[in-house]
Amino acid sequence: MNCSAGYTHACNNTPPTSTYGFGKHLEFGGAASDLIKVPFADAMLIPIPPEIDALHLASLSDNIPDAYRTVGPHLENNPEKSVLILGGVAKSIGLYAVVLAKALGSPLIDYVDYDDERRSSALRSGANNVFASFSQISRKYDIVVDASSNKKGLDTAIRSLAKGGVCTAVGIYMRKTCFPFIDMYTNGGTFITGFANAQPNALKALDLIKKKKLDLSLVTSTLSTWDNAIDAFLTKSTKVIVHREREFVPKIEQSN
Repeated sequence: MNCSAGYTHACNNTPPTSTYGFGKHLEFGGAASDLIKVPFADAMLIPIPPEIDALHLASLSDNIPDAYRTVGPHLENNPEKSVLILGGVAKSIGLYAVVLAKALGSPLIDYVDYDDERRSSALRSGANNVFASFSQISRKYDIVVDASSNKKGLDTAIRSLAKGGVCTAVGIYMRKTCFPFIDMYTNGGTFITGFANAQPNALKALDLIKKKKLDLSLVTSTLSTWDNAIDAFLTKSTKVIVHREREFVPKIEQSN
């Protein structure tokens, strides 16, 4: 019922927090394998058009739809809205939010992050201004994305909302964190958090790629081969993509 309504993060037929592809959690297994068993494949798999290079679609099932839900629903019908993105723990999600906001037509995209590599990537991806400190933010924004996952970032995000603005947090606040309700109440703002509905948002991002409005390769910081995958994933680079030559895999016959 939830899946058919678009809430693919809350399937009635799986335990809460089921996350396919993240290791052995709930027996769904990891995604960096020669063979992958995909639960509910008929409903969840998305065909990639042959004219699109799948190389930079590695996060289309996770980080990209997570980023899309932060800006897409608010810019689809009103692309004139301003956007602030606070980078941090959710490294690539904040940067994907930059390229998506640019693709959807936002006239002002500001990005703040302590990390030099990510600030450079944000500029390359279409940010108008980048800042190294939360204290440098001095204006209000219609859309705010908190990818910092820390108290100071959350405070800055909420206090940077324009009247009626929307703040989406894509990370998890592991420590007890006070929420600035007074600022939210005064601005009449909206705060969104939780799991993203990956499949419907992935389809929307893919549509932007088909229309040649979205280049996800701008976020890729390290591109490596399958043979060097372990070393690549152990680097501190923001977004690692590992690729290999396509191989024909014969259909596995199921025994009765």
